[in-house]
Amino acid sequence: MRRKLGPWIALVAAIAFMAVAGWFLQGPRPAPRLESGSEQSSERPREQLKPQGQLINKSEQIAGNVSPTSVEKEPPSAIPGLEFVDDDPLVAQGPTYCADYKSLVYGRASAIFFLVDAAGKKLRGDHSICAWLTREMGRFGIEVPMMWDNDASTLFALGEDGFGMEVGSYTLRIFSEQYGDFEDHFFLSRGQSLERKIRLPRYRRVICFSFIDQNDKPVPALSLSHYVRYEDDWYRRMAEIPRSKIPRDALLSVGAETQYAPTCRSGRARPSEATEPGQYPTEGGRYYVEVFPGTVQTVRFRLLKEMYGVSAAEFRDYFLTETWDITEVRLWLAPDFAEQLKKLPEVWGFVAGNAIVTTAEPRKYDDGILDESTIPPKMCRIIVTAKAPVHVWPTLGYSSSDQTKPTRIEPAFTYSRQFSCWWTDVDETGYHNDPAQPGQYLLTLTDGLLFAASELVERGDARLVRIARTFKGNLLFVVPPSPTTAALATRVDAKLALKTPKATKGISRSGARTIGRSYLKTFMTTEQIQTLGEAEIDGHAIFRLGLHVATRVNVPLSWTAGEREKFVAGDVTLNPPGEGLVFRAVGTWSEGLPWVYATLLEQTSDAETKIIRRWLIDYPEKVAKLAAEKKLGSWFEEHGVWYNSKTSFRSDDHGFMTHRPPLVPGKRYVLYLWSNSRDELRPDRRIDFVAGQGITDLGAVMLPGYEK
Repeated sequence: MRRKLGPWIALVAAIAFMAVAGWFLQGPRPAPRLESGSEQSSERPREQLKPQGQLINKSEQIAGNVSPTSVEKEPPSAIPGLEFVDDDPLVAQGPTYCADYKSLVYGRASAIFFLVDAAGKKLRGDHSICAWLTREMGRFGIEVPMMWDNDASTLFALGEDGFGMEVGSYTLRIFSEQYGDFEDHFFLSRGQSLERKIRLPRYRRVICFSFIDQNDKPVPALSLSHYVRYEDDWYRRMAEIPRSKIPRDALLSVGAETQYAPTCRSGRARPSEATEPGQYPTEGGRYYVEVFPGTVQTVRFRLLKEMYGVSAAEFRDYFLTETWDITEVRLWLAPDFAEQLKKLPEVWGFVAGNAIVTTAEPRKYDDGILDESTIPPKMCRIIVTAKAPVHVWPTLGYSSSDQTKPTRIEPAFTYSRQFSCWWTDVDETGYHNDPAQPGQYLLTLTDGLLFAASELVERGDARLVRIARTFKGNLLFVVPPSPTTAALATRVDAKLALKTPKATKGISRSGARTIGRSYLKTFMTTEQIQTLGEAEIDGHAIFRLGLHVATRVNVPLSWTAGEREKFVAGDVTLNPPGEGLVFRAVGTWSEGLPWVYATLLEQTSDAETKIIRRWLIDYPEKVAKLAAEKKLGSWFEEHGVWYNSKTSFRSDDHGFMTHRPPLVPGKRYVLYLWSNSRDELRPDRRIDFVAGQGITDLGAVMLPGYEK
């Protein structure tokens, strides 16, 4: 029996083999036809997606930064009839995205640099110095802001508005006209607090010139101050450094890139070349000058020839030897020198012989602010001290008798850490053209939000006016509506208004607030609360990181009658819902990625955009022809690109990304993202998510970092 069945079994097996082989030789079968905007495409099972055509090497394309090469095949005649096969795993339908907030709260890094000169002494705060800190990311770089502490000769790199430094490689460059240049490279790890002492190549030295006349008597005064000129121009050196390289836009332009100026400290006390003659008294003929050995420099004294016999006294050297400790300079004074000197005006604030440079420490800018002798002539010094539940600061307005004109605000106050006060010098006129009220000023203390207290200040004949105020009141807290907005809210802009039945405008204040905790805090005095009545808060807060427009999250502010009653009785916290989309783009080290682009579209439109995107890759010439003939469909005619150009946005320097228009709760959306890829046809990631109520917070979104 087995002998008889054997040939039949072999025959059946052969036929089956030929059938399977024939099926494979037919090539890929066409997928279901996809009409533009079809709902069927978004729900198509993954197993139906078969490879078709030639895939392009993505890494080669990015490295060469070139457009994709079209494949060698005949394109269909029109897009609506395209037998579309989605063979790109990037855009394949996947599970709905789940938010991850872990990378938003990691320990942020910081760096502190203690600057000393070549002799090991800290730098004086009365000399100019500029520093660049660059965050290096592969072939790109971005400048990071820093802060100076003049008294401690220290640079603080704490990130924008104290947000913290990102993980990664950095380059620090320092330029100083006096102390020379410095460059250093370092790496910051997560949560690291780097502290480093930096020694600059030059040091400070004080030399002395002894001016005597033809009779060997000391010259009592000079007609112009000296100046020092360095032959290695530091402005040219700064201009020649390689600046940070910012990548080209991945999509259509969605705003200017962040630009930072170098962190510079300008000298206050360093003498400059005077243009108007005056009396610069010597110290018994001696005149002291600061030099910085290590480079060729020129010390020059400009003089009036009719008084001193020469128009200048000039000295050029490295100033390294002891012979410069004191140098004698002989001048031939005119017979009527004393009479001519009396005709020159006295220079206010000049120390005889420029002896101020001989002190071990320079005079601090706010030293002696309580001393009337430090007040310039014809000026009045106003000193303000204020205590309140939140940080408040003064503004000075120059009042006018014409109440229809707005009060001019002069933000001239300087904060003194030494005396814990604000101070400014004003002239006797008040800088306004109204002679009816000379010397009258409008002082306003405010937190920039709800609180404001104004009063008139009369200077009279006083040279020094001191004002101290204490305020008590209830606190109003506004909490960010999501974890990511709380992470980026190191700075808040808010505009709040109190609207009452009697006043439609009420009180309105706006301003920028820097906060260490993730909430907005303002207050009102007891008197203001008593007049609150039926008033309501109306306005909005903008939680953002620094000044970058891309990080803004608008939060509407309002309160119920119950919350208003609580505020009258005591402190109250508002938890506004907010609206829009927010997330943070991070790299493999959880570092925030700048220059990340994103585009958002509804999931029902994703199928049509996929078709256009593949056509732009495979048939660029055909697309150009169909676009000219307006046969690419309504989407392309409206946007001109395959993605939604109306919702394109990008990240800030720390990777935060926000999209302010509200999303429809429960609706499904698709988000395309570009980081290392700068090709609009090749996004780095696709996210499919469902919008929630209020703010849709996607947390930290992992993307490729920037490669060499």
